[in-house]
Amino acid sequence: MPHGLKLLYSAFLKFIQDDGWAIASHITLTALTSLFPFLIFLTALSGFLGNSEVADAAAGLLFGDWPRQIFEPLSREIHIVLTQPHSGLLTTGAVLSIYFSSSSVLAVRTALNRAYNIIDMRPWWILRLEAIGYVLIAGIVLLLIAFLLLIAPFSHLWQEKFSHFSLFPLPFLHSSLHYGFAIILLGIGIFLTQLFLPAQRQSIAKVTPGVILIFLSWITFGKAFAIYLKNFANNYVATYAGLASIMIIIGFLYTLTVLFIYFSEINQILSQTRVELPDDK
Repeated sequence: MPHGLKLLYSAFLKFIQDDGWAIASHITLTALTSLFPFLIFLTALSGFLGNSEVADAAAGLLFGDWPRQIFEPLSREIHIVLTQPHSGLLTTGAVLSIYFSSSSVLAVRTALNRAYNIIDMRPWWILRLEAIGYVLIAGIVLLLIAFLLLIAPFSHLWQEKFSHFSLFPLPFLHSSLHYGFAIILLGIGIFLTQLFLPAQRQSIAKVTPGVILIFLSWITFGKAFAIYLKNFANNYVATYAGLASIMIIIGFLYTLTVLFIYFSEINQILSQTRVELPDDK
């Protein structure tokens, strides 16, 4: 069997051995249940920082580049969550939202620990506190990036003053900036998750192949799934009726999660191969 196919097959066997299908379901469920609590936290945090509109921009940064058929069913509910009044960062709802949002972090950590053959012996409360810390950091970083995107339209003042030097119209520049930030944020997020979330810190060399494969596979799948839904979305309606939108979102997230876990397994197999090579000579 060619080495590439052997690698893919070995990763698949390890994926099965590590209960990859079940873990992917667990991550998908926790991601769905953590989605709106995380948005509530973003809203409370942005209000605490003095600009509640930033949370809306952050949500657009997170979900705006998803396939239209997936984002549109969520957009109304997301808008309702983001426009609800919140009294401040330290409200009971915001604190609980941080706690529930951290569950998805713990689910991803479980998948990575299994993929990298790591047993985490730390107490549960330390794991929870660390996950909450990651949620806080992610929220602050998202809001900072969203703030930059929010003030980008004001560049029209500069453009009007120097319009004869402008090569591209403002809408093109703004959409390109938004898309570029989203892509960069996705890549950095995958990389940091692989590097720091497992119980034992991984090396850059070890996680890089999987990060590249996850990133490319997510982008490719997102484009392909959007094309599929454009032509065959009625199949979901015929099968799931009123639950079609929910099933589309679940199927989308579940596939992304499977790809994430599978290519993490490839990272581990590649690292084991590098260790065994000197003994084979």
